[in-house]
Amino acid sequence: MDAVILSSDKEYARALAANISEQNGLGIKVSLYTDPLKYNPQEVEDVFYILTEDDVDSWEEKIIKDKTLFLTGPGKKTKYENSISKFSSSDDITSKLMELVAETKGETKIYDKGRVLNKTSETKVIGFFSPVRRSYQTTLSMTLGNAISETNKVLYISFESFSPFWHFTGNSGKMKLEDLIMTVRESPEKFELFFNSIVHHDDSIDILPPVKSLHQILDIRARDWINLVNLVKTRCDYDVILLDLSESIHGLLELLRMCDRIYTVTQDDPCAIAKLNEYETLLRDCELEEISQKTIKKRIPYIEEIPNGFNYKPFSEFAAYVKDMIMGDGLYARLCMD
Repeated sequence: MDAVILSSDKEYARALAANISEQNGLGIKVSLYTDPLKYNPQEVEDVFYILTEDDVDSWEEKIIKDKTLFLTGPGKKTKYENSISKFSSSDDITSKLMELVAETKGETKIYDKGRVLNKTSETKVIGFFSPVRRSYQTTLSMTLGNAISETNKVLYISFESFSPFWHFTGNSGKMKLEDLIMTVRESPEKFELFFNSIVHHDDSIDILPPVKSLHQILDIRARDWINLVNLVKTRCDYDVILLDLSESIHGLLELLRMCDRIYTVTQDDPCAIAKLNEYETLLRDCELEEISQKTIKKRIPYIEEIPNGFNYKPFSEFAAYVKDMIMGDGLYARLCMD
């Protein structure tokens, strides 16, 4: 999408163009013009204008009003519906522009802190499970979540009994995942209230703090986990839910069946191969080939420095590996489709 900023105020126009250009994940190509005589209207369909209202007379013949966001001065009334104060934050101006884009295209998208969130598509569930221990499963799932968060609102749920979440985040909230599940058992209508008080907002993705001990995770039944995922899908606005699964929970196979895609990390040593074979045999014996068909097996190559999953480094070698991985299997393309 092209955004053309038109303004006689050169310093303001340059600052606004720079701020919008810095917003990652929006796919906006920004250009600016301060002299109407030097601008030739672009003959492309996907172009939108940002025009300071004081300059309308100079640019009126070169814009499409229905595709123009008008920037108004302080305290001024405007006749244009698509308008916002020129002294609003660049985030708010970008948000208003993206609303105009969505309305023009007949879509239902909202802008949230540098991300375009698609509200019309069904929430996708991506699972991570491997019978092989110490396979970087959590690091893979968290890194993948951060990588796709530029264009998707992502929720990460850990099903580990001894999760590193508490160590790396220092979260000390009183409400825990088990509190949410136990409350929803009795009063499903309270889900949103309790969910919002529990969810941890990381820089790029949201995290449901996991249970703290093994006995608590064993008290949660399969139907509780399934109900939780379904409530998040239907009552929250996430585009993607990541399930970092563990064999210690009830309902593992049922949760795997709910996934649209599953990543299973493997290793080349004989023990790892044997454990994976046993797992695949179980799926065949239970007639759950559908899980195998949705599974992508990955062996993490040797990477000198693999950061922990709660310390995302976007320019690290491991992040580059994960981005190549999801591009190669087509996941990124599917998640970015309108």
